[in-house]
Amino acid sequence: MVRYQGGDEEAFREIYMRTSGAIERYLKRWSDSSRAADLTQDVYLQIHRARRTYRPELPLRPWMFAIARHVALQYIRTRGRRIAELQDDSALIAAAVGSPEAAVVARHDLTSALSELSPELRESLWLSEVEGFTSVEVARITGASEGAVRVRVHRARQKLRAVLNQSGGDA
Repeated sequence: MVRYQGGDEEAFREIYMRTSGAIERYLKRWSDSSRAADLTQDVYLQIHRARRTYRPELPLRPWMFAIARHVALQYIRTRGRRIAELQDDSALIAAAVGSPEAAVVARHDLTSALSELSPELRESLWLSEVEGFTSVEVARITGASEGAVRVRVHRARQKLRAVLNQSGGDA
């Protein structure tokens, strides 16, 4: 990113190639799949516009995901949609259940359990478990405190465990 801030266009291409898949997956949680590609382009336009605000001493991915979150929230506001309408939990389900065989067996129960989480719990769990961000990084992305993020992830796991145990699934 520092190279890109200095005018190196190849550095931007490298950033895009390394991060666009993760950004688009994240945006699919906020919109339908066809709109996620457009939102991804919006994110990189915003990254281009905000490139001078990036601080090299901070990790790049949380900064980019914060921009992606802002773009997604703006999209929701302009469309009159609510955060509760998040789409496609397939990556979160895959991360939680592991093997394809277990995914087939557990998919229904896990989908039901995930639908019972609040949007804040689901987003924190997604960023932590699927994207692999630390609680500090999730806090930067969401604007919540680090402690709130840890509590959200903990509560999300507890709720999933409780719902899955009720339905007879393994947590």
